[in-house]
Amino acid sequence: MNPMSLNFLDFKQICAHAGLGAIVGVPESLSGGLLHKIYAIETISGKYVVKLLNPEIINRLGAKHNYRQAESIAEHASRSVPTLAAKRINGTFLQVWGDHHYLLYDWIVGRSLTNNEVTAFHSEKVGSILGRIHSLDFSHLELTDHCTNIEVVDWDFYRQHGEKHNAEWWELFHFQLSQLHEWNARAVRAGKILITERVVSHRDLDAKNVMWHQGEPVIFDWESAGCVHPMCDFMETALYWSENNEGSVEIDRLRAFIRGYERHRPRLDTDWETVLEHGFSGKLDWLEYNLKRSLKMGFSDEEEQKLGTAQVIKTLRELKHYAAAFPVLLKWL
Repeated sequence: MNPMSLNFLDFKQICAHAGLGAIVGVPESLSGGLLHKIYAIETISGKYVVKLLNPEIINRLGAKHNYRQAESIAEHASRSVPTLAAKRINGTFLQVWGDHHYLLYDWIVGRSLTNNEVTAFHSEKVGSILGRIHSLDFSHLELTDHCTNIEVVDWDFYRQHGEKHNAEWWELFHFQLSQLHEWNARAVRAGKILITERVVSHRDLDAKNVMWHQGEPVIFDWESAGCVHPMCDFMETALYWSENNEGSVEIDRLRAFIRGYERHRPRLDTDWETVLEHGFSGKLDWLEYNLKRSLKMGFSDEEEQKLGTAQVIKTLRELKHYAAAFPVLLKWL
């Protein structure tokens, strides 16, 4: 059986194990996950979401600990901000059934917005939430800070393999190769400077991870939660909620986000050029991950390869937009 799928018997046994009662109807596969499989199930006790974790990810060294830690962060944050955290079952968030690892959530009514649907109203709401998260005390959780130096990537290696396999993204990648080296060097420099100041945060608070119902947000998908430099997280999240579908920053949304954030926590007096240079790192990490998916380096699933290829092309374009916006953002900040 495909390790990234569940059959009806699996769902019945999961519901029994979690004490959810008998299934009503047929489980539904949901779209939206770039890494994992998401299902909706309804039982006699209510409606739930099953997040089936990608085995290529969950079986990596330290991954299970990271998922448990991230959901502990989400659970604590839920006491202060509107959050959907995984359900604890038998004292743990991370559930195991056979070869499957999964997280279980209550169903919430609402939907995520596209970048073009986001308004200054939404940006200010999320800015306020991020300011509150950055102000929370997580010290009792005794979290592991996985902060490491940003590495120099051998982009020529991927260029050569992309050409060899006639990858769909190769020409675009080849054209941006010198810029990838430059952006990587700038991110490495910034990472060495910004390694000290830390807060705990969601770290992936973009539009796809916020559900809206009657104008109110709920934050979900906390799997990346952990320690981060506060202004790097602030800047990355501000851009998520300020950019339209074309990648252009809308200044009214950016200002609204800043207003919301500063209602709970002032922006630090920081070197904004270094913060913006650090902003290349997350995009470059995601690019390398998807280059490996696209080239089947450690991944065997055809669907994973297709997702990786699409994300490589998308991320290369996003990097180009970010670099073009860099001087304008620096001036605004």
